Amino acid sequence: MKFEYLSRDRRFILQRISAEKFTRLSIDTREINPGDLFCALKGEKTDGHEFVDEAISKGAVAAMVTEEAVRQKPALKKHPLIICSDT
Repeated sequence: MKFEYLSRDRRFILQRISAEKFTRLSIDTREINPGDLFCALKGEKTDGHEFVDEAISKGAVAAMVTEEAVRQKPALKKHPLIICSDT
């Protein structure tokens, strides 16, 4: 999917995105492939926002994160992000 399509939707803020598209969506860093978009989900036991660095280092072209996570973890801003109200 092209990031251009997401950029048209006002629910998303795209930050530092340099890739044109992503190949698939992943919620598990153990399964990340180059070109993937990592969606950081917050679960009962694990918060996917803790794994954004790992996802990017494994080749994810961007991470989808919440506005709240960016406020709480400003270091996330160094990565290509899709910021939304809830993942």
